[in-house]
Amino acid sequence: MSDDSVLQKLVESLCARGEITAEDVLQLRGQIFPDGVVSSDEADAVFRLDQTCYAKAPEWTRFYVDALTDYFVWQSDPRGYVDEAQAARLIDEIERDGRIDQASELELLINIVHWCTKCP
Repeated sequence: MSDDSVLQKLVESLCARGEITAEDVLQLRGQIFPDGVVSSDEADAVFRLDQTCYAKAPEWTRFYVDALTDYFVWQSDPRGYVDEAQAARLIDEIERDGRIDQASELELLINIVHWCTKCP
């Protein structure tokens, strides 16, 4: 079974359950970070989990911020620069429900702005 299908099955299971435990966060870290690259599909999975799961362990926020900061800041070309398209995607995902309503979303925005050399 490919790593993508393992991650996809994990995400589907968590979304169906509606809850992310500390153990789930460890599994997610193991699936997303081993190659040192957070892909677009992996970033989509993280956003989906954040939007779908109503109960999240405290460890979730750090994982959410780490994974998505890595994707938007460190995987960009050039590194450290968030372009207009990336910024639009980030805002679209965070404001999907019309507002920034979770501490994880606000912390993500602050972290990205902190680490970026330039962002719109």
